[in-house]
Amino acid sequence: MRGRLFVGLQPPQHLRNRIRQDLATLSDGPESAWVGADHLHVTLRFLGDVSVGPEDSDTLRAAFGRVSARTLSFGPALRLLGERVLVAPVHGADDLAALTRASVAKAADVTEWDPFFGHLTVSLPSTAGERDWAQTMAGGALAGRWPVDEVCLFRSDNGYRVLDRFPLAPATAAAGGEG
Repeated sequence: MRGRLFVGLQPPQHLRNRIRQDLATLSDGPESAWVGADHLHVTLRFLGDVSVGPEDSDTLRAAFGRVSARTLSFGPALRLLGERVLVAPVHGADDLAALTRASVAKAADVTEWDPFFGHLTVSLPSTAGERDWAQTMAGGALAGRWPVDEVCLFRSDNGYRVLDRFPLAPATAAAGGEG
């Protein structure tokens, strides 16, 4: 598998739809600034334009199979990441990000957050007016939880497509991780 790839977490569709509805009630701001429900995810590691072979998938499957399924939370409020990205912080995925970094390589030209900062990107404003609006949205209430029982390998090309899924161990069966 080749392309602009990343390893991440995808909230269930019903939660992604609810998040979009909640965002719409926070503001009647520019609709174009909100990301679509199908784009809501948590990136554990952006790999870049790379090839991922069966051995990489096997490595990820084995690694994540030893880590407990868990419930992640997001919020309690939106915040700006830099000047251009409005996010909801996500809590409980740090060990999954560390495991991803230890298990699969990224392209040399990819820069990543260090330390990892889990988040759902909710707005990518592109105009000065949208950026001004996003600044007023920082601090807006958005919170929730969802059960996570798998990590996904995504391709980013005109949207996000799941290429592979790596199950987490049942919460009571895994030796490590959070439950």
